[in-house]
Amino acid sequence: MTLSNSHYQKILNTYTKNATLISPEKEFHFFLRAYKASGNSRYREVLSRGIKENKLPRLKKEIVAIANSSSLKKPEISPKRPGINNERNRRRQLLYSKYPLLPLFHDLTNSLFFFQKLGLDQAFPELFNQGIAHLKNHLSIAPLLLTEETFLIDSSYGANTLFHLRFLGVVDVTKEYLVLAKKTFVEGFYATPEILSDEDLYSAFYTLTHIVIAASDFYRQTPPENFSWIFEYLEKHRSLALEKLSLDIQFEIALCFKIMNFQDRFSIAYQEYLTHIQTVFFLDTQAPLEYLEKKEHTASIALLLFSPSSTFFLDPDLSKEIL
Repeated sequence: MTLSNSHYQKILNTYTKNATLISPEKEFHFFLRAYKASGNSRYREVLSRGIKENKLPRLKKEIVAIANSSSLKKPEISPKRPGINNERNRRRQLLYSKYPLLPLFHDLTNSLFFFQKLGLDQAFPELFNQGIAHLKNHLSIAPLLLTEETFLIDSSYGANTLFHLRFLGVVDVTKEYLVLAKKTFVEGFYATPEILSDEDLYSAFYTLTHIVIAASDFYRQTPPENFSWIFEYLEKHRSLALEKLSLDIQFEIALCFKIMNFQDRFSIAYQEYLTHIQTVFFLDTQAPLEYLEKKEHTASIALLLFSPSSTFFLDPDLSKEIL
């Protein structure tokens, strides 16, 4: 089955029409990926507005917060609730209560990563360098992400943070992280996904997709690593993934084949994922804004997957628009 151009156009048209009506966070998330999928220069204005109104103030707050990290309060722990991912989120809250600097380290690393990707380190060099200096001052956090406990609880955030640190030139411990990841999936906790709880099954596949996406510097390039072991896992357990996982994660899995240019190498598995998601995916273009907000992440991933180009466009340099 080939990629659906009709899905691509419907997603793009629907969110472009509602651009200013959805939340700033959702708007920026979608149109950064829309730019990567299409290269359309008119999205630069939307992204610049998101930087000025949301991302820049957030980075400033994060720098102030980490500068005063000695007075950080431990997060409150939510009571146990039933439902997918609630226990996983609770375990993460417990981890953050033990290491209250960790979520702030994640957030600051993420903000600086996107600032550099979009050329904003040139527009705000003093602010950017200040943020980098704080990361370097708190590098004791990085080894924490290389422990099995943290990997199982905070793996997707950990993948993003460690590959972002590599991109930023702060520190590179991604080889050590990947050794831990491979061991966990090949012979450790995630090696037999059939016996995992629904929550841990979600975490397993979500972690794999985020390793590939983070290593690609969020669709910037084909990762330099050979991730055959990841795709062998995705291939071997595809029936389980298609039966048990959400459409959102199934889209991320299919997108990972495109990121690595593995559509032919793992053609049978890729086609099964692709056939399933194209059959199931539906976007109600007449639905209220609440629906579009809820569906935005899936729509963004679908847009990248369904984009006509086999590769993605380079990130826009927004330094001149912002100043």
